[in-house]
Amino acid sequence: MYRVKHISPSQIKTWRTCQRKWWYEKVAGIRQETTPNQQLGTDVHSILEHYVENGVVIPDNFAGQIAKAALPLVNMQSKCEHQFHIPLVEGITATGRIDFTAFGVIEDLKTTSSMRYAKTSEELKTDPQAIMYLWAAQRDPALGFFGPIDRFAHLIVETRVPHKTRRVECSLSEQEINEGI
Repeated sequence: MYRVKHISPSQIKTWRTCQRKWWYEKVAGIRQETTPNQQLGTDVHSILEHYVENGVVIPDNFAGQIAKAALPLVNMQSKCEHQFHIPLVEGITATGRIDFTAFGVIEDLKTTSSMRYAKTSEELKTDPQAIMYLWAAQRDPALGFFGPIDRFAHLIVETRVPHKTRRVECSLSEQEINEGI
């Protein structure tokens, strides 16, 4: 019998979309291969995070061009790639990896082929990632430096040229976060 030990926003999204897929991934251990678009998103994330953290020069390749387009959205004073593991309920830990944390806000980079797939501020208010990341930020001592964190933002960049960008943000009260959890 499978016992859930940890839960993440991506697990919740997978469960809501297709419980069979969740079972294959989490119980049977069968994962789908990474698609070229997913790999591109991973590459853009990595490039931006290395630039913000260490000043590593952004390469002049396709992923680098996308990262350069997203650069104005990113707060250069951010903490990058913060992994959290916080007890949720007995025996189950909430886990996640926050892209960027700045004063009062959690920021998550999203690459997309079209802005039509971008969530609205209202959609973010019920998004499992926004809720769980804000909940975790209130409980994670490593993020205490960034003050009370009550905002969540998607930093969106299109992978198609001319690489349009958009910031979509929402604020959630402590009550809304706790109800969402």
